[in-house]
Formats: sequence, C-alpha cells, structure tokens
Amino acid sequence: MAGGAATHLFGIHSKEIKSTLNYDQTTLNLLGFYKDLGYFMIWLVVSGKITKPNIWQMCIYICIGANSQNFANTGALVTSAKNFPESRGSIIGLLKGYTGLSGAIMTQIYLAVYGNDSKSLILLIAWLPAAISILFVYTIRDGDEKSSLDAIFYKPERGDNYIVLQALSIDMWVLFLATFFGLGSSLTAVDNLGQIGESLGYPNKTVTSFVSLVSIWNIFGRVFAGFVSEIMVVKYRLPRPLMMTMVLLLACVSYLLVAFPFPGSLYMASTVTGFSFGAQLPMNLTIVSELLGLKYYSVLFNFVQLANPLGAFVFNGKTTGTLHDRAAMKGLTKKDLRRSSVKDLTCIGTHYRLPFIVLASVTFFGALSSLSLTQIIESFARGSVTMERGLKGSELLPFTVQFLRGRWFALFASFLIMAGAGATYLFGTYSKEIKATLDYDQTTLNLLGFSKDLGANVGVFSGLIAEVTPTWFVLLVGAALNFGGYFMIWLAVTGRIAKPKVWQMCIYICIGANSQNFANTGALVTSVKNFPESRGSMLGLLKGYTGLSGAVMTQIYLAVYGNDSKSLILLIGWLPAAISVIFVYTIRTMKPVRHPNEIRVFYQFLSASILLAVFLMLITLTEKLVTFSKAAYAGAATVVCFLVFSPLFISVREELLIWNMQKHPIDSPMEITVDKSTPEIVESKQVVSMPGSPKQGDEKVEKSCFLTICDRPERGEDYTILQALTSLDMWVLFLATFCGLGASLTAVDNLGQIGESLGYPNKTVTSFVSLVSIWNFFGRVFSGFVSETLIVKYKVPRPLMMTMVLLLACIGYLLVAFPMPGSLYVASIIIGFSFGAQLPLIFAIISELFGLKYYSTLFNCGQLASPLGSYIFNVKLTGFLYDREAMKDLAKKGLTRSSVKALTCIGSHCYRLPFIILAFVTFFGALTSLILVVRTRNYYRSDIYKKFRENAESL
Repeated sequence: MAGGAATHLFGIHSKEIKSTLNYDQTTLNLLGFYKDLGYFMIWLVVSGKITKPNIWQMCIYICIGANSQNFANTGALVTSAKNFPESRGSIIGLLKGYTGLSGAIMTQIYLAVYGNDSKSLILLIAWLPAAISILFVYTIRDGDEKSSLDAIFYKPERGDNYIVLQALSIDMWVLFLATFFGLGSSLTAVDNLGQIGESLGYPNKTVTSFVSLVSIWNIFGRVFAGFVSEIMVVKYRLPRPLMMTMVLLLACVSYLLVAFPFPGSLYMASTVTGFSFGAQLPMNLTIVSELLGLKYYSVLFNFVQLANPLGAFVFNGKTTGTLHDRAAMKGLTKKDLRRSSVKDLTCIGTHYRLPFIVLASVTFFGALSSLSLTQIIESFARGSVTMERGLKGSELLPFTVQFLRGRWFALFASFLIMAGAGATYLFGTYSKEIKATLDYDQTTLNLLGFSKDLGANVGVFSGLIAEVTPTWFVLLVGAALNFGGYFMIWLAVTGRIAKPKVWQMCIYICIGANSQNFANTGALVTSVKNFPESRGSMLGLLKGYTGLSGAVMTQIYLAVYGNDSKSLILLIGWLPAAISVIFVYTIRTMKPVRHPNEIRVFYQFLSASILLAVFLMLITLTEKLVTFSKAAYAGAATVVCFLVFSPLFISVREELLIWNMQKHPIDSPMEITVDKSTPEIVESKQVVSMPGSPKQGDEKVEKSCFLTICDRPERGEDYTILQALTSLDMWVLFLATFCGLGASLTAVDNLGQIGESLGYPNKTVTSFVSLVSIWNFFGRVFSGFVSETLIVKYKVPRPLMMTMVLLLACIGYLLVAFPMPGSLYVASIIIGFSFGAQLPLIFAIISELFGLKYYSTLFNCGQLASPLGSYIFNVKLTGFLYDREAMKDLAKKGLTRSSVKALTCIGSHCYRLPFIILAFVTFFGALTSLILVVRTRNYYRSDIYKKFRENAESL
C-alpha cells in the first residue's frame, strides 16, 4: 500500500506534462480527472522517446496507470480485512494510512535515486509499485484460500484436473518440446512443398497434386492416430507418446526423401509428410487431456499448440527460408546477376537438401523427447496407482533443505562436475596453437601430451588425500590445480609471460590435468559409494558426462569467445574450477537407501544424457555445413546448458518421492516380510562372527597392513591397499589397461595431426575431435549399462566386455593405418567409443574385485597404467616414427630441420607403422583381459551385490 498511491504525486509531475506538451490548464485538469479514474507510456511521451500523442491517448495512459491502485486495494486491503475480521477498522486505517504516506515515501526515494528530475519520477512510479506487487505476489492471500505457490507444487495424480500453473510440469514441457520439433518441422515441410516441387522441375499441375496428397493423407493420419492409439492404450496399455515417437521417426524418413530425391520420391514424401503431420495433432491434444485433465483443457491444449507457430518460425522463417535464399543468391552470383535484376528469387535444383537434413535431425530429437515422455509416464499408462505427490507451501523450505543435502542432488552435482572434468580430451583442438606459438616439433608436442596423460591418470595422491580428508577439501584442491595449470598455459600461449621451457610447460599441463583425478575421486567415488548396487550404470553415466565434456565446452567457448583456440585454454581453466567450488559442500558420502526402481531412474538419466549427446552431434555436424553467427552459437550453447541441467528435474522428482514416502509410509505385506527377515539374518551373522569380546574385532583392525598382505579376503570383500596391489588380478588388469588405454590415449592425442597429415582442413579436424568426444560418451554409457545388465541377468563377467571393446579398438587403429576416403570419420567414432568404454569397465571391475573401503586409492592406482602406456606408445613410439617420416620428406626436398619452422609430415605413410603397432599391442591387451575373465568367472556367477542389499536402508 505504501507504493499504491502514485496518483498523489500528480501535482509534481503534472508541470512536466504541461510544459513538455504545451497543454493549457483545462487540458491538464482533464488529465487529472482521468488520473482519478499508464505511467510508463507517460514517461516515454514526456522524455521525448515517442512522438507527441493526442490528448485522448494521454488520458487513456494516465487512466490505465492510475487504475492499478484499485488492483492494489483489492489485492492487499480486502485480503487483509478478511484475514483480520475482528480488527478490520484498524487494519483498513493502517493500510490507507500507508497509502497516504506513499507520495512522501516515493518522493524521498526519487530524490535520492534520480535527483530533482520530475520526468524520472514518472518512471519511478511506473516500476517501483509494480515490482513490489510482483515480489509479494504469492504472499498475500485469504486465510482460507490455497496459495498459488502451494498449487504449483501440490500436483494431483496424472489424469486428474490440473490447474493451469500446475500443468506447467515436466510432462507438459517435454510434450511442448516434442511438439515444437515435430509439428514445427511438419508445418515447414508442408508450407514449402510447392517451392520444393518447383525447384525439382515438376510442372504446376504436378505440384498441385503434391499439395492434394498432403491434404488427403493428413486426414488418414489424424483418423489412424486417434483410433489406433486408443486401441493401443485400452487393450495393450501402451503409452500414447510411444505412438507419437513412431510417427516422428516416420516423418524423418519423408524429410530425407526430400533431401535426397530420386524419380517419384516426392510423391512418397508428400504422402508420408501428410500422414505424419496429421497423426501428430490428435495425439498431442489427447495426451494433454489424459495427463492434465479436462477442467482447464481449453487453455492447456491451446498452450501446447503454441509450439507449432514457434517451431514453424524457427525452422521455416529462420532456417529453411534463409538457406533457400542463400542458395538462390549463389545461383544469381554464378550468372553475374544481382537481386534487383530478377523479380522472384527462385532456386532450381536439390538446394533443399541441407534444410531438410536439419528438419530430419530436429524431428529425430523430437522423437527422443517423446520417447522420454513415454518413459516418464509409463506407470500411468499401465494403470498403476502412485502416491500423492507435491508439496504444500509450508513444506517448501524443509524439502529444499532435504533436497540440497540428499544423494540425488549430490548425484546431479556430480554430473556437472564430471561434465567439466574432461578438458584433457580437448588437447587435440588447442595443441596446434601450442605447437605453432611455441615452435614445438611433434616429439615435443607428444611429450606435452604424455605429461597431460600422466597428470590425468596419476591419481594416487588424490586417492590418499581422500582417505584422510573430507570430500570438500579434495574438490577444492582439484579446483586450484585446474585453474593454476591451465591458466599458466594460457599466459604462455598468449605471450603474456616469457616463453617457458619445455619442462615448465610439461609441469603446467600435468598439474592442470591432474585436477581431473580430484574431480573423479570427489564425485565419482562418492557416487559409487552412495549407489553401490548400480555402480556399473553409475560409472557409465559419470564417465559419459566426462566424455561429453569436450563437446560441451567447445559449444560454450564458441558462444563466448568465438573460434579462438587460445581462449579455449582459458575457459577450461576457470569453468571446471568454478563448478567444483559451487558444489564443494554438496557431494559427500551418505548411507545407501534401497530404492524400489533405482535402475529405472538411471535409465531416465541415461535418456537425458543421450539427448544431450545427440544434440551435440547434430549441432557439431551442422556447424561444419553452415556458417554460424554469434547469436546462433549462443543459442546452441543455451540449449546445451539446458540439456546438461535436465537431470535436475529427475533428481527433484526422486527426492520428492522420498519426502512423500517418509510422510506416508507404504505398508506393503511383501516388503514387511523382506524387511523383517533381512535384519534377523544380519543379526545372526553378527552373533556368530562376534561370540566373545568386542576386542576381537578391534585386534583384527589393528593388525599391520604388512602382516595381512598375503592374507587376502574373498573377491568382493574390502582389500587393503597392499593386498590389492600385490594380487594377480590387479596386475592382469594393469597390463590390459596399459595396452588398451595407452594405445587409445595415443590415438586421441594425435588425432589433430592425423587429420592434418591426410590433408583435411582445420574445420574438419575439429569435427574429428568432437566425434571422439561424443562417441566417447556413448562408449562409456554403453559399457556401463550393458555390462551391468549382462552381470545381473546373465552372470557374464565384466572383463569379457573389456575384451570385446579392445578388439573393436584394433579395427579403429587399422582404419588410420590404411586410410580410405572418409575412413577417418569412422575411425574417430570407433576410437572414441572404445576409449570411452574402457574407463567405466576398469573402475567397476576394481570396485567389484577389491571392495569399496579403499576404492578412492585403488581405482587411481589402476589408472597408473594409462600414462605409462601413453608415454611409451605416444612419445617413444608414435612421435619418434612421425618425426622420422617428416625428416625423410624434408630430405627428399633437399631441406634440413632448421629450414622449416614446424616439422610436419603429409601423407598416409606418416602414421601407418605406429598404428599397426598400436593395433597389435591392443590385441595383446584383449588376450590379457581374457585371462581375467577365466580367473573371475566363478565370482561373477554369484550374487555380487547381496551384501549391499542387506546393509542398505529401505525407503
């Protein structure tokens, strides 16, 4: 109310209105009359920012502005009177008293902020009362009235009537996204059908038949989708969004028929486009009514339909139209014509190829979105009854505290930290800058690459620090190392410090890369301990985000810095460090809690990460085909950041499930039986194991680690560090890792130079690095989830998966050794996939064979094989052989080393011998991992997660 009487200040700002607009007093009084009946518009007029309006317009502006006082009265005064009915006289007097003081209060504020400027006073009384109302919009309500904020979070069951604000849920936004991509692309295809036919040389009569085909099959699509999806839901309990997924995949086929036409293909494309376009509409509208109820259906289904014009604007106006006109202008340029010399800007030929490849890609992304909605609502579609969800306003603060301290938010924070912990995989992008700026040859550059790998894989120090310090300290140390190491490299490359010696650069990059181990130890080890029964899936997800890190940071640096590789070094210095500092107190070890559908939740996390990976791959390929503006890069980076943060919604939902189950425990007879029997078994074990004095257990703990070095426990129990390091299993795994990861790191580090030696341009070489990063992700999540499934369902030893991955890597190396046109694309995919797949397998095998007690140290010890292999295969083998071939090329030209600045080698012979050797070494690593398969097959046939189920708390 103290901001609700701007009308009282009319006497101050009326002079400005009168003098600026040359009004007489009668006219001013007329304004005063309307005032008692829009302040921003008045300010624009008085300050000369718009043309002088008519008097009647000024009357409307001030009438609108002053009328806001009535809304303030209704909202605050009436509600307060209802909340304090026995003191309504005092309440109304107080509130209207503050209204009376409003003029004096705002006068003091405007004098302090704007000085004695009456024009600025008008601006102040426009924004300040509005800001106060918005700030307290959810606070003021009738005592019997349910808060709008309560309503937003206290959502009913799916299928019940949602209010409009409740309906803006994750279900609605996923559907909106699928509609945006699906119908936006369909509208674009339909609107351009005439021009497509014209560009492909069809006569007008035939083009008309294409439009008719779309119209007819549009009807068939609508009827078919409505009836068939209804049968699928009623008879087979299949989620309706699954039908939408199939329709969108069908639409992708039609767009590819337009992009790559052949005789008669446009008839097929018109039929498929019309059918898929028509089929989407009834399913969208039906899904809205089924999930969100019918009470506000008229508003909700119209809201979803807003995605149609928005998608059409982006894909039709901004994408297809722009690309078509650009191709047409190129055609005019070839004919030495200008735009003004032709009446219509037309384009003849297959110039719709790129736009429709883009449409096929975004529609596929829409299909993935609808598939994620299928996963989200699966239980609803099958008719299961779920627990009441949502929060009351009074529960919001305690729930937020529980969420921020819970293991699901810690898991989300771990995803973010791991998404910033893969800067080492960008070495192929910025290594050319180091080589050119500091005048290094390939051997020196490979020495830097080895130092990077050494730092990235020697994590024993981080493991030992984690044994004696809390997780937050480990993350802080990692942040400091990351920023310090890469910041010094950036200073050297940009010339801000004197050119450092080679050994100094090796130390800088080793320190920066070593921070990755602190992120691994802080986030990865903690998450595995918090979710021990899903460690394979967990490791696959976390290392998958690390694999995507390179592609994610590439998009961010393109948006922030442009195509400047030096600035990329600065970005990977400060961004991962900032993420670790932000979540430094979030990630910590918690007691595992048994979740009824934990693996399903991880599959939902997997879906979110796959969406991110697919988008990164599409945007990377699009950037190679289309020249992006600064705004386009910013838009792509925004979408990437949104997808990186999308697991937060899943984490909130799971913590909300725990919150509700704690409030309303489910008394399931089956669960009660299990919960009662399990403690008895555990208790009986404890009685047997500790029949006498408790000192017996203490004496066992106090034994020297050197005395127990040969007294190893069973596989899966907690080994001490020395017991694990002296076991045959660890050494066999170490040898396989030495061969496998050593060769993979060598291939990844040399990818930029391989592309250069085969004559690919820099833009294409960057795409190879991005492909490795993206398929690195797919390898990690694939090996994590698939190996977990094989263990749980079929009792297949996890080392066998590692054998198959190493055999696949051999193929990638042979494609580099014997290149053919386009083979480096395939090799990048295979190398990235096999490299990524090895890491989760190694980490999971160590945790399964040697326990979790000293896991932070042991998994870092296992990684020591990577830098050792990288040094031998990269520096001593690949770098040496590359430089030898380069020197031979110089000798053939009659040149010496001193006559060229950079020692480069061009041709397929440069890397042939090194990669043949890498293929043989990796094959030997595959045979070594088979030994571990034989040794552990009996262990993996047992129930390796039994003890974690017994010790976990039930929800």
